[in-house]
Amino acid sequence: MKNCTIVSAADGNYFWGLLLLTASIRRAKLQCPVHLLVRDLTDAQMASLQALGNVSIEEMDSSNCLNPCTWKASALMGATTEYITWMDADCLVIGDISELLMPRNGEFQIRVRGHQENAMTYHKLYAPGEKAGPLPASVLATWQQDVNEQLEPRLDTAIVTNCFVLHRQHLPFIKKWQQQMEKVMPPQDCGVVNQNQPAYFMTDESVFSSLISFAAAAPPISDFLLNQIPEKHVAHFGVRPKPWNGWAQPTWYAYDEVMETVDYALAHCPMLPELPPSLQRKHRLRSKMGANARQIIPRMKQFVRKIKP
Repeated sequence: MKNCTIVSAADGNYFWGLLLLTASIRRAKLQCPVHLLVRDLTDAQMASLQALGNVSIEEMDSSNCLNPCTWKASALMGATTEYITWMDADCLVIGDISELLMPRNGEFQIRVRGHQENAMTYHKLYAPGEKAGPLPASVLATWQQDVNEQLEPRLDTAIVTNCFVLHRQHLPFIKKWQQQMEKVMPPQDCGVVNQNQPAYFMTDESVFSSLISFAAAAPPISDFLLNQIPEKHVAHFGVRPKPWNGWAQPTWYAYDEVMETVDYALAHCPMLPELPPSLQRKHRLRSKMGANARQIIPRMKQFVRKIKP
């Protein structure tokens, strides 16, 4: 699918994420261009990414010290194709997803949180007696005031911005997203999660959700298809540690896919730096034990707290 560009962005801390993402795209035989906005990558790292073919790299202005999660709009503007797909640098393509990269009627394909997930995400922000599930009233009030274009929200839950597909006709909305982030977020790196701003603690995702809720020209949303089919979907390693730093139980299901993607990268990237231990097959048992321990130890601590007099 050459009329769709896959876009991502990251700094040097997520080089292995960008490498796995890009190699997985090519391993899945997707011929679409890849556009990356990066900071603090070495020449060898950039050469490894470009060795995977049809990869354009744009370097973020060195004066920009904000977290890469705020770069999404800028990165998307670098694509020139009719359709544009955003994937976070901790995503992995599994299988041929090309037929899923075409939103119906030019709509915006993005995932909307369900009430249960939304309740878990916003559980700290509900007022006493407020029903969990929909967005907290305090969050909606702040969003409405800051956007100031509609009185009633279109949705009662938040949007997830780790992966989405849009037609380029919606780039003005993406530009508005950038402008709104600059308006309401601090001018320094506050991380991917910023607890100092309750209404915007999910940073770029919160701002996007505020616009979908209250902007007059928000695009129509279509069903998110890229997480529905096990043999062809986009995996998101949203929990920590990331696979290049260690393994977590929720993402262990993709271990073999990651290792085969590593093999693909080794075969196509002659300047690839040394693999982290967690991406080496010889450490599989240690990686599995680490994933299990990270799952069990918090539960044990919680159990001990409950029985402690």
